[in-house]
Amino acid sequence: MLVSLLAVAPARADDMDLSLSRLRISAGNTGCTNVRSAAQFCPDNGLFERLVSELAVAMAPAPVRPAHTGGHRGLRLAVSGNVTGIDAGATHWALGSEGSGGRESNAAAATPGDGIGQNDAPSRVLVWNRVEVEKGLPFGLSAGGFVGHGMQTSLWMLGGRLQWALFEGFYSELGRLPDVAVAASYGLSAGSDQARFAIGSAELLLSKPYVVDAGFELLPMLGLQLLFTDVESGVVDLTPVVDAVAACAPQPGTLPAAGPPAAVTCADDGDGSDLDNDVRFDDVEHMRLRTALGGRLRWDHFTVSLSLAYDLLLPELEHELPRGSASGDLRRQLSMRVALGAEL
Repeated sequence: MLVSLLAVAPARADDMDLSLSRLRISAGNTGCTNVRSAAQFCPDNGLFERLVSELAVAMAPAPVRPAHTGGHRGLRLAVSGNVTGIDAGATHWALGSEGSGGRESNAAAATPGDGIGQNDAPSRVLVWNRVEVEKGLPFGLSAGGFVGHGMQTSLWMLGGRLQWALFEGFYSELGRLPDVAVAASYGLSAGSDQARFAIGSAELLLSKPYVVDAGFELLPMLGLQLLFTDVESGVVDLTPVVDAVAACAPQPGTLPAAGPPAAVTCADDGDGSDLDNDVRFDDVEHMRLRTALGGRLRWDHFTVSLSLAYDLLLPELEHELPRGSASGDLRRQLSMRVALGAEL
């Protein structure tokens, strides 16, 4: 779709898909001491937190859009593409995204630089395409829904949005005042069993239309957005190339459909240590403050929009990383959005 051509290079369709099994710490290392055997790994919650926090920005709704509603009969349709920069040289992207090797490339060490079990060339940007529809309602309200998909991933995002225009349509006397609106959105991810994203936002929007020529209208836009991210991990096998069930050979009736590995009784000569490598990462709850500036050109019923968004305040990280790690503090992310649409 629109900005897919801006992706950095042709790659596999799932080149940037999640590969959380590589985000692990070996037994005995800092952060992985409370284990039952040397064959057990611990989830690297520090890398997970940084990975999903950056990914959530690419999945999030744009912080800027028209503040006016278009009236209770108004209807807006848009197809958009969002390009977001990420810290591609960091460890969390090298290990946490598939790359050409695929999710199952997870040899014993899986550390950066060994060429095994990592993405050697993560994309420098994430491209997220979205289809949106918005319907005007009485009293300055409008409501809509959206569906989005991340290029080079299996991730989808579905959600809804509600906007309320506080001031709009001042074209005389107070005509210098911009249209002002507040909005809220909420979306849930689909397509991956490794992590579930819930992304909400609260926005303050300002815009003002100007007629620049017969039939053409220019709309400068400014937005401020509080972005809320809640990410929950699924059950991740930190050693996907090891068949834990075969090694354990559980006695009949002792392997539950769900439950802790300790509930499993292995055969007398079985080894159940690898069952402990099925883990969940800690939940990630982040809040960012973002701002955006953009413009929209309208001709008749058709529109084209361009906007840039940038972080003003970054979330505080819950998990520290060892000194010298290629992943450090979060960086401010820049996003560019291009949209083609229609107003009916």
